[in-house]
Amino acid sequence: LLHGCRGETCWSGVLIMIQTCFSMAGEERRAGQVRIVGGTDAVIGEWPWQVAVTYNDYFTCGGSLISEQWVLSAAHCFDFDNSTASYTVYLGVHKLAGPFPNRQESLVERIVLHPNHTTVESTGDIALIKLSYPANYTKYIKSVSLPAASDTFPPGMECWVTGWGNNLPYPYTLQNVTLPLIDHIQCDKLYHSDSLVSNDIIIIQDDKICAGYAAGGKDSCQGDSGGPLVCMVGSTWMQAGIVSWGHECASANRPWVYTLVPEYKSWIKEHIPEMTFSSSTSFSLAPWKIVLFSACLLSCLRCGSSGLSCKWPWQALVQFEDRFTCGGSLINEQWVLSAAHCVKPNTSPSQYAIALGMLQTSGSNPHSIVLKVDDIMSHPAYTKTGSKGDIALMRLSSPVTYTDYIRPICLPSSSVSFPCGLQCWVTGWGTRTFNGNLSSPNILQKMKVPLIDHRRCDEMYHVGSATSTNVTIVKEEEICGDSGGPLVCKVNGTWFQAGIVSRGDRCASPYHPGVYTLVPAYESWIKKYVSEKSSGNPASVSHDTGVQRRHHT
Repeated sequence: LLHGCRGETCWSGVLIMIQTCFSMAGEERRAGQVRIVGGTDAVIGEWPWQVAVTYNDYFTCGGSLISEQWVLSAAHCFDFDNSTASYTVYLGVHKLAGPFPNRQESLVERIVLHPNHTTVESTGDIALIKLSYPANYTKYIKSVSLPAASDTFPPGMECWVTGWGNNLPYPYTLQNVTLPLIDHIQCDKLYHSDSLVSNDIIIIQDDKICAGYAAGGKDSCQGDSGGPLVCMVGSTWMQAGIVSWGHECASANRPWVYTLVPEYKSWIKEHIPEMTFSSSTSFSLAPWKIVLFSACLLSCLRCGSSGLSCKWPWQALVQFEDRFTCGGSLINEQWVLSAAHCVKPNTSPSQYAIALGMLQTSGSNPHSIVLKVDDIMSHPAYTKTGSKGDIALMRLSSPVTYTDYIRPICLPSSSVSFPCGLQCWVTGWGTRTFNGNLSSPNILQKMKVPLIDHRRCDEMYHVGSATSTNVTIVKEEEICGDSGGPLVCKVNGTWFQAGIVSRGDRCASPYHPGVYTLVPAYESWIKKYVSEKSSGNPASVSHDTGVQRRHHT
């Protein structure tokens, strides 16, 4: 956590860093709640780039150290006075009230405001502060890495905001909160909801990014202005945004708005020629453009131990003519992964619907939504009598809005293998017949299972079978462990979908474990079809889970 720039491979495999960073690194303001809402006390030294900007000895804004002598903040912090004599910058601060064993302070030599800045809602809400004295890097004072102009931070990625607030009683201790990103287009839609502003008027400009939950509850607020929104890419903290403005604190459909740092690389470079940024190629999302990977960072227990729908937010329920038929998993904002055998022959996509955020098949589901399906693709290798290619993609009629209860699962790349014995989880609503007859219970169930590779599983299926041992019952693209639902494994804090529930001859039979379609084997097919049928929104696939890689000989 203490290094802004380190050249290491991303732990989730999504983003690869080739570090070329600098030295040591790595609506108007409203009254009301003036603090980070839903946050917790930061650990001393956890955010060593965080600075406090004071005006005539009064805390006014946050900021981030981006080099030994430069701080990044928001332009609106200096709307009332941009004369350098009135400001002091404090580094290494954890509490606004002393003692200050790790603090350094500096007067301000220069303040540079972006020329496009006119109001807090306008473009250009970004400022550079040049310190009178270079910072002395310590364990508690380090700079944060800045992304290149070509770098993108995908919607749903969970990032961190830090700050103190600016009105008594403000937190004495630095606060931090984790929030999912929302792109400016979706954020603009949220701000137009329940608003008198015409849809033709853009509220959220394209140099902005938002972060927060549609339901509210967590947010950065007034007084955290100018502070950093940072995201971990591999083992490197990158500054994605600068706290800019928001309607209210932690209110529904009004996430806080941040200046998008990559949009201002050229401007920063103009004023700090020696500044270096992350390599755009190293920060690429290739070969899969990612719609979001919030699930990549989502802990199973983030929402508590009681809410199953929250613990498995990618779980989908597939309906055929309004009746439950199979499970599935959300892999991005418009695509669900399921099993090919869940798709009836000679049926239309319009006969299917997907329920998300479901806890039970009947009764109250306050966080659920149901969307129609407008396209279905079953793998061409699938046949009803065979076991190969039991995988299907279902496209939702409209993109979903992510919440605590509806999020995607990470997909591993084709080079990733899941080792035998790895403890994974299967979720679903119990054994069902295809026509939707229910079995008890109707509450979403979970079961922990160890993985068995396809060879051992094939041996087990031959026990007591009349099938010749020369016939492979279980194919290489299946692994063992209800139908179409996900088999997920947690690796280094990240949930990945290893399999899709495919078949099993007997329920809980000792020699016939459940069989799952192995998701990594179908990366190319998923990538091709989702890319062709989406408007630039393919699914998220990670390329390094920290688990074993399959070696082909």
